[in-house]
Formats: sequence, structure tokens, C-alpha cells
Amino acid sequence: MTALRSVGLALFSIVFFAGQAVAQPYDASKTHRFVSDLLANLFEYYERPLTAEDASIAMLDGLRAIDPRFDASGDALAVRLRHGDAVIAALPAPSVPTAKRWATLVGEAVDLGRIVSKELRAADEEALYSALADGALEPLDRFSRYAGRRIAAEQRASRDGFGGVGVRIDPTDRGVRVMSVIEQTPAQRAGLMADDLLTHADGRPLRGLNQDAVVELLRGRVHSPLRLTFLRGDDRQARTVRLRREQIFLPTVKTRSENGVRIVAISGFNQHTTAAVADALRGAARRDRGVVIDLRGNPGGLLDQAVGVADLFVDSGRLLTTKGRHPDSGQIYDAARGDIINGLPLALVVDGGSASAAEILAAALQDSGRAVSVGAATFGKGSVQTVVQLPNQGELTLTWARLHAPSGYSFHETGVLPHLCVAGAETPPDAALFDAARRYAPIAERARRG
Repeated sequence: MTALRSVGLALFSIVFFAGQAVAQPYDASKTHRFVSDLLANLFEYYERPLTAEDASIAMLDGLRAIDPRFDASGDALAVRLRHGDAVIAALPAPSVPTAKRWATLVGEAVDLGRIVSKELRAADEEALYSALADGALEPLDRFSRYAGRRIAAEQRASRDGFGGVGVRIDPTDRGVRVMSVIEQTPAQRAGLMADDLLTHADGRPLRGLNQDAVVELLRGRVHSPLRLTFLRGDDRQARTVRLRREQIFLPTVKTRSENGVRIVAISGFNQHTTAAVADALRGAARRDRGVVIDLRGNPGGLLDQAVGVADLFVDSGRLLTTKGRHPDSGQIYDAARGDIINGLPLALVVDGGSASAAEILAAALQDSGRAVSVGAATFGKGSVQTVVQLPNQGELTLTWARLHAPSGYSFHETGVLPHLCVAGAETPPDAALFDAARRYAPIAERARRG
């Protein structure tokens, strides 16, 4: 069997299947570029060295998620492709095992697979990319992952913010219901409220659109205008407001006070978290007898933001060290002068859902002696991931370093152990937990000093 190679930007595979010729346009060059970038990033960034041979065969093996009859196996000499009982080809392994040459081989193997497999031919580009990436990542650690274009866009919005107006929405049969309005956003300033029913955006009807389509209309370039039409309650008269989009960050910080204790709950770490914690604590030294930082159920987020929050409280010393294979993965983070709450007592509440960046903050505050931690052992994700954008706008998240607490230990797989284990750590953080931490503080300080 002869496989047709790519010509220009498009490859038209002429397939004789079940006695009929089928022509399907396929952009082979885009797939080849995706494969090349994926392999190059695996070799450069992953925390341990990978062989091009193993990574390439694993990538091709991922295509079994689309067609279980497709099989790739090989060694340093050749990659053998099968479809069911039929042998497709034996492709000679590159004599010089660079990522680029192995990527060329993988691309050719995908082309050959599409000729004999109707399932691979029917799969769109994003399905092929996901199968290839998942195959390459499957032998690695559980925190390395791939996100396709749509999910990657949401992840970037969650981390870095997005141009929008600040409403959470729920498309319904009647229109788009406003579930909630984020504080200090254009939507709040324009007077939009929960349960308002959005009917039009810039004159375009919203009824019948799905969530993704509505989000695409509401989001846009920062400072760009948006006109929203909506109904409120039983009113039959539509209202219209004109807004300008701003950079919107999903809220990660909530605060309240109880019996003279300021309680700050952090649900994640995005680009705005450190600033939000600082805002929540302004004036705390004048009004409160102490502060509780609640990290329960916090899955993590941006490393630099966890370090930034720790630095709000720790006046000097080490906050975090990272170590990895890549030259840029080894970093040391030290505290700058200053304590935002001017020495007020600080307690920290953690549980098994506190992970990653939350554990960075917990270890920094605990090891420095700045806070007494209460609750249960944390999740134990002591690794650092770097995020790389791929040609299709998808994202490759790769583990590239390990985290080390200020005292030097790695909390990977073990977690950060609190000073004071509290049964029923689901209890809301309140003045009682703070007082328990305060009573335990002298014991924790003596243990820290040895």
C-alpha cells in the first residue's frame, strides 16, 4: 500500500474503502507542527529526561482511543504500525534521534493510519490532537496533562482574567439568566442584578444560544463597548444598559469577621489573589485581635501568587525553593520586609483538599513560625507545573520541578502536617479555632526552635 504525502498545506487522502473511493481534506502540516511542538516541549521541560523513541510510540499509541484496532510498537530501529491483523508499515527510526525527526515519523504514521482507519479519518483535528497528547502524557505523572483549545481558553481566563462585564450566567428557554454579579465590575456599576434575564447583546438575541455562544458575545477586548438588554422580575418593559468591558478576575477571596477575628477564605490562586487578600486585610491591625486564613478545599493555582500572599505576612527569611532539571526550574523565593497585619496573631486552617499553591502558603507560614496551623494533613502535591501554549491554542501542562518548604523538606505525597490536628475539620473557621491556635502557639514556637 502506498501512502500519499502532504503537498503544500493540505493532504487529500484518496482512500479505497469497501470498494468506494472517498476523498477527505486533511491539513497534515498542522498535525505535524502540533506533534513537533509537543515532543520538543516534552524533551525540554519535563522533570526527568525522556527518550524520543518512547515518547513517540506512546503518542501513537494514544490513537487507540479513537480506533482500538490501530497499534504502534517499535524500538530504536523501526516503528511498526498495524491495523487489526494487517501490517500497515515499518517506518525506519531516525538515525539521529532529535525531536524534529521523530515528529516527522509520527506525522507520517498518523497519515498512514488515516488511510486505513475510517475512525481516524472521521476524527477532527482537535480529537486527533487530544489522542496524541494524552498518549504521550499517559506514562508520565498524573499532574501532567493536555487541554484542548476550548478548555485551555477557560483555564487562561481563570488564571489571568478576561475582558468581560462580570456576570455569571445560565442560559434558559426564555433567555440568559444572571446567576450572580461580581462586585466592583461594570455589570454591578450598571445596576445588573441576580435573576435579571438578558435578552440581547449588542442587538443580537440570546434566546436559544448555548453557554459557550453567550460567553463569546459577552467577552471581548478590554475597554470595548457592550450593550445589554434585559428584563427584571415581572416587568414587560425591556431595559438597556451600556457598559465597557474590563479585565475580570474570578473572585478567590472572601472575608468576614467574628468575635473580633478576621477570617479570610482563599478558594484558589489567580493573578488577582494577592491583591485581593491585601484589600481584605486593610485596617485589620486597628480592628481585630487576630486573623484566620482558611485554605480548606483550595486546589491551588499560581505559584507566584501563593508566594505573594505568604510575603504579606512573613517579614524575612525563606518562603519556598523549587528544584528541577530545566535551568529555569530552580528558584529561591525569600520574603521582603513588612507584615500587612503588623504582628497580629495568625492562624491557618487546612485539610486534605488544600493542595499545591495552598500547600506552598501553608508551609511558608508554618515553617517561618508566623502562623499556627489547624486542621488535617494537606493533599500532598509538591510539584510545579509549567504551562506551554501549543499551535492549536491548546495548553500542555508539564511537571518540571519539585517544591521544598522553607525548612527544606518536600511535602510531595505526604502533605503539610498542621501543628494542631482538629477532628471534624469541616467546622467553619471561627473564633474558637483561632483561640485554640493561640493557646497552642507557644508550644509550636518551642518545637520550631528545636
